[in-house]
Amino acid sequence: MSRINVIHPDESTQPFMRGILTNELMRRGMSFQKAFMIAEDAKSHFDGKKEIQSKVLSDAIEELIRKRYGKKELDSLLPERIQTGEIRVVQGQSSVPFSKVLLTQSMTAAGLDLNQAFRISQEFEQHLLTEKVHRIEKKDLFQHIKKTIEKQFDTYTSELYELASRLDQLKRPVIIYIGGAPGTGKSMLATSLATRLGINKVISTDSIREIMRLAFSNDLLPTLFHSTTEAWKGLPMEFQSSEQLIAGYCLQANQVSLGVRAVVERTVEEGENLIVEGAHLVPFLHEIAKKEMVDAYHIPITLSIMNEKHHRERFSERGTKNLRKIENFYLERFDGIRSIHEYTLTQCETDEVEVFDNEDLDETLNLIIQFSIQRLFKQVNSE
Repeated sequence: MSRINVIHPDESTQPFMRGILTNELMRRGMSFQKAFMIAEDAKSHFDGKKEIQSKVLSDAIEELIRKRYGKKELDSLLPERIQTGEIRVVQGQSSVPFSKVLLTQSMTAAGLDLNQAFRISQEFEQHLLTEKVHRIEKKDLFQHIKKTIEKQFDTYTSELYELASRLDQLKRPVIIYIGGAPGTGKSMLATSLATRLGINKVISTDSIREIMRLAFSNDLLPTLFHSTTEAWKGLPMEFQSSEQLIAGYCLQANQVSLGVRAVVERTVEEGENLIVEGAHLVPFLHEIAKKEMVDAYHIPITLSIMNEKHHRERFSERGTKNLRKIENFYLERFDGIRSIHEYTLTQCETDEVEVFDNEDLDETLNLIIQFSIQRLFKQVNSE
C-alpha cells in the first residue's frame, strides 16, 4: 500500500498509519483484535489512494465498523479524536486541562472516600467525552458535581464540597495554622494540604525567624539567634540552664509570633489564603483561641507524634552527609524536643486547639482536610 496523506480541515496533513488508527479505536473502547481488523479493512479500502479528507476517513471507518461488527458496536464507542487532555476547564480569561485527580481531591475534602470520589470523577469524564465537550466553565463543573453528590449522598456533604471548591471566593481569607514540635511533619503536611485545597501561599515560622534575625541584632534579641531547643541560652546568665528550656522556647516563640502576626495581617490585606506552619505558633494559637485576631477565617491545628520511639525515628538516617549532620543535631537534642512537644500539647488542651497524631501522613492529611472544611463551614454559616 502506497503512503496516504490525511488532510484535516485546517489543511494540515498526517500520514495514514494502521497503528495510529488501532490505538485510536482502542482509546474509544474497542478491543485490540477488533481495532486491528478495522485498521486492516481501512488499509484495503483506501488502497491506491494518495490522499483523503479526514471526514471521508472518519465516515469510512464508521461504515467498516458497522459492516464488520454491527451498529451496536459502533454506538458503544467513545467519540473520536476528543481526548481528556483536550478538555479545558475555563475560569475568566484562563483555562486549565481537566483533571480527574484534582476533581477527586476536591471531593475528598467534603468527606467522600477516595473510591467514591474517583468513581464520580470517572463518570463525569465519560459524560464530557460522550457529549464531545471541549470546554466547560469551572462553576458549571462544580455545580454538576455538587448536584451529583447531593443526589448520591446528602445536602450537607454537597455544601461542604461547594465550600471546599470556592475557598478563593469567600468574604474573608482562610488562614490555616499548623503547629507542633520539631519532627512532627508540619512542613510536608502543610505543602500537601496547600496542594489539596488550592492555597498558593505557605510560610514557615523558621523562615519568619530568619527574616527577623536580619532585622534585629543578637544583642537586642539573643534568644532569636539560637535553635528552638537552645533558645534558653539567650536568657540572662542567672537564668541559663537546661531547666529553662521551656522558658527560652516560649520567649523565642513570642518574638517570632510578632513576625507571624505581620505576615498574617499583610496576607489578609491582600485578600489571600495562607497556611502558616512551625514550632513557634503556640502564642499565636492562644490569641486565636481568645479571638484576638485579624478579620479572617482562622483554623488552628497542632501535630503530634505520641509514640516517642516513632518521633525519634523521624530524625533517622537520610543518606547524605549534610542530612546526617542535621539528623545528629536533632537526635542530640531529642529530649528537649520531647519537652517542647509535651508543653505544646498541654497548651493546646488549655486553648482547645485540635491535635492530630501524625503517625501516617496520608491518613492525617485526609482528616485535617475534612476537619478544616467542617470548621470553616461553621464559621462561614455563623455569620
